[in-house]
Amino acid sequence: MPNYKLPTISQHVGVTLDNHHDAAADAFAAAGIATQLARARNSRTLLDYAKATDTVLGSLSPHGLALCASTKPTMTWQGHQPSRKASDMPQPNSEADAGHPLFGQTVVVTGEFSHFTREELWDVVARFGGKPELNVTRRTTVLVKGTWVDNSGTPIETSKERKVREHIAAGRHITILDEPQLRAMIS
Repeated sequence: MPNYKLPTISQHVGVTLDNHHDAAADAFAAAGIATQLARARNSRTLLDYAKATDTVLGSLSPHGLALCASTKPTMTWQGHQPSRKASDMPQPNSEADAGHPLFGQTVVVTGEFSHFTREELWDVVARFGGKPELNVTRRTTVLVKGTWVDNSGTPIETSKERKVREHIAAGRHITILDEPQLRAMIS
């Protein structure tokens, strides 16, 4: 498959996803995908499917969340490495050019990019003296926006972009950069 985004997988297995990023629509699509995958493995129950795929099921309780996990070592696809935790984000280069537009900025990345992985973008931001962060907060001053598309290929707004636009509407100054603008800025 070209990627493992919810719209791509939904379309591939024949599950309807009408309103991507709507919590209920995404949950119904994910359930439909799980059902199709279980059928493909001739699994009658979720536990049968977990056993067939060497997966330990997750759980949610008042004590916290335990995510599903593979009992086999994981592999990367197309060189993609797992995303970093907030504590592992690169630190701003204090010796970077203080006149560069990214210097001193708090930068959040959203969407998919044709020339970069998110991890590469975080490293670029830090190299130019910016502080990459995982989520939009009151500290956010720049959003680097890649594309995100629905099943028909129509670009849609990510939840991070939506949150930034809410901050802007409330009077906060946040710059939104697309991939070509960022590439021009760092070249």
